[in-house]
Amino acid sequence: MEELSISALSPVIEALEPDSPQEQPLICDKETFIKIYQLEKRRHNEDYNSSYLTHIIITYKDNRGVDFSKLEQVMLHTLKNYIRRGDAVCQWDKQHFAVLLYDIDHSSNVEVVEQRIKYFFYTNCNEADKVKVNFL
Repeated sequence: MEELSISALSPVIEALEPDSPQEQPLICDKETFIKIYQLEKRRHNEDYNSSYLTHIIITYKDNRGVDFSKLEQVMLHTLKNYIRRGDAVCQWDKQHFAVLLYDIDHSSNVEVVEQRIKYFFYTNCNEADKVKVNFL
């Protein structure tokens, strides 16, 4: 039997490394997000969980005939640029985003992150007076 060496793992290690440093959070599809969430739940026991799942909902005060494409772009821009690179983001549908925040104190720090997202979303949104962002 041939002895394995570290050099035999080199192609695997290279394939797992990103092409460039990741400076933004992971933006992924629903399927990938669900797998990441389930893995994160398995990693932590019930007594200690350092991750927090937040759900963002964007609504117009009057939703009739609204095109959410601009709002989607503004929220994605906000999430890409104003949350940590270790967090994960999924656009669930036009109005809903799921965000998994890693290694965060659930009490005060989550609220700070949510307020920062709201602030930068409203700052970059041309229709801020017509839009509401809620967190669940």
